[in-house]
Amino acid sequence: MSSTQLTEILSNARHSFEKNKGRVSYLLGIHKDKTGTGPGKRSKSVTALSMSAMVLITACWESYLETLLLETFKFLLNNHVKIPKNLKKSIGLKIMNSKDGSFAWKFIKDDWKNSLVDYVEKEINNFSSPSAKKVDKLFEEILDLSDLSKSWSWQGGNNEINKLDEFLSTRNEIAHGEINVDVGKKDAEQYLNHVEKLVGKTEEKVKSHIEELLKNQKVSE
Repeated sequence: MSSTQLTEILSNARHSFEKNKGRVSYLLGIHKDKTGTGPGKRSKSVTALSMSAMVLITACWESYLETLLLETFKFLLNNHVKIPKNLKKSIGLKIMNSKDGSFAWKFIKDDWKNSLVDYVEKEINNFSSPSAKKVDKLFEEILDLSDLSKSWSWQGGNNEINKLDEFLSTRNEIAHGEINVDVGKKDAEQYLNHVEKLVGKTEEKVKSHIEELLKNQKVSE
């Protein structure tokens, strides 16, 4: 039963990504309709399409990670898996730093599981600019999954983390109003292809990690 539920969660996160990816494909389709596929200097209007695609691809990647992380955490909680040690540590520190005790009281007064999910959801909502370093930190805190980005490798690829950081840097320049960013349709296509591979590797690693947690739980019961 648990394995089936986990498969559904992974499928839901992937389905959400594919749906959002469709919006990127739509932008790139408009670009193609306007300019064709041949070489040549592009107008500012189609450059804007490429820039918009870079921003949207980042949003797709970020949304996928957030959906996967929250739904996976809920799955673990509902299957009575131990609360990750790093999450307990961060909550403990927040309780200690809560001068009026309101944060601790929330866990006593309300249903503690719902309070825990609320806390995790807020942590995820504060997540932005999903670089390897930030992704690793968040997944380690919420799921006790260390060094997720080490799984981001595939045949024929190298320096995947550096490539992601470069794409994110371009996206950040665009998002902060830089109008002279040198970006074209090819860059957006490469970024989308890169993120698609990251999604696949992330899914594989999270699935393996959760299955290991469930197995260890059964051994300790």
